Amino acid sequence: MTGMRIEEAVGLRVAGLRELIGMSQAHLGRQLGGFLPRPWPRQTVYVAEGGGRKFTVAELVAIAIVLDLPVAHLLIMPPGVEALLLPGGGEAGRGVFQGAQQEGGGGLLISTVINEIGTAVKSYEEEIG
Repeated sequence: MTGMRIEEAVGLRVAGLRELIGMSQAHLGRQLGGFLPRPWPRQTVYVAEGGGRKFTVAELVAIAIVLDLPVAHLLIMPPGVEALLLPGGGEAGRGVFQGAQQEGGGGLLISTVINEIGTAVKSYEEEIG
């Protein structure tokens, strides 16, 4: 079973979603200050996105608010990962996150929309030459 530390998986999601909307690490950190006791320096965002931070629930909620998406989107497993490895040595398989992973739960819906936007942009670029 291919596993990934949960902190790494969440960090990858935060980085990918932040980049998708064109937000810098510094801007994300400043915006988090409106929901957490203090803003995060850019270095803290960098460490978190690299999997080096054990997120609190409050931090996950604040990140979701700033990125304007449901918290469940931060828990979607990267492709090829079958389980998220927990700090105590346990594993959380895909079934635990089933609601977030299914289109009905919104998890894959964002991926579908992103792929469709990318396809539309490529088609438009080809049309205008």
